[in-house]
Amino acid sequence: MSATAPSLAAMTNTQLPHPPLVIPRGWSVVHRPVPEVAVLISAPRVPDSGYRPRATLTSARCALTLPELMEEQATALVHTLTLPEMEDHCIEDLCDCDVGYLRVLHQVGPSEVITDAWTWLVDDIAWTLACSVGLSDYPIYCDVFDDLATSFDPAA
Repeated sequence: MSATAPSLAAMTNTQLPHPPLVIPRGWSVVHRPVPEVAVLISAPRVPDSGYRPRATLTSARCALTLPELMEEQATALVHTLTLPEMEDHCIEDLCDCDVGYLRVLHQVGPSEVITDAWTWLVDDIAWTLACSVGLSDYPIYCDVFDDLATSFDPAA
């Protein structure tokens, strides 16, 4: 699962090795489950919401600026997710690096899901970390997702 759908005109998938990402203790890790996903991590259990928290890290070559890329991602989310409600969409400073941030509420089967996505653009490579959890479990996992994002250094 990926919360972003890159513009085919602006991005192409790449098989670059991914920079370090600190994985939460006990979470499962699958490297390259599909070509466009560098890593998929999942919580060790399914919480009460019935939706297992997970995160994906993707990378793609990108010819856009970060603001242009963020607009492309927001548009793609609105057109690909079920019942999307964009809650946040900005460029913020994270560990002294400009990072695009999106938070969207959407439906996955019977579950209301919230997805946080951070996007870094470094050396014409867009790295996106998308973290999803059932809406009722978001207060429990939002700090875990923030820690994942702050642990990632695309320049490493």
